[in-house]
Amino acid sequence: MKPKTRDNLIYVGVALTIVAGFTTYMFYGEGTSGTIRDIPGPILWGILSTPAIVGLVLEGFWKYRRRLTLWVILAVIAAANVSVVGIAYSRGWNPPVLVWSTLTGLSMIPIFIVTSKILGARGSDTAKCSRRTPPSGAAAPDQRGEHRE
Repeated sequence: MKPKTRDNLIYVGVALTIVAGFTTYMFYGEGTSGTIRDIPGPILWGILSTPAIVGLVLEGFWKYRRRLTLWVILAVIAAANVSVVGIAYSRGWNPPVLVWSTLTGLSMIPIFIVTSKILGARGSDTAKCSRRTPPSGAAAPDQRGEHRE
């Protein structure tokens, strides 16, 4: 699959998940109260951030998509984000969007580090050379350190 097609499919999947979350909340609110209520901040952030976080991790580790480990990691990430949103909503905590965005952005750093350690990822697909393959034009391992004429 071409990288552009893969990225577009991931973005469409994230967008459809967000739309499904809004639609579910809308029908739930309509069914229970007869009106469409305002969406509380924590729930709104959960609807927006959970698929986005999972989509970013999936895009970053796409070559490992057939490993069960990646899907378990994605489920744990989603469950952790939903639980944080649930705790914030149950306690009535409604911080500004900037606070949610900052916390989500900062949490992505350890998520990517831990995921790459668990999966054994060495770098991105776009890396020019890895530790195992020397760049083109480099000396062979037995010629390194020797004077060549």
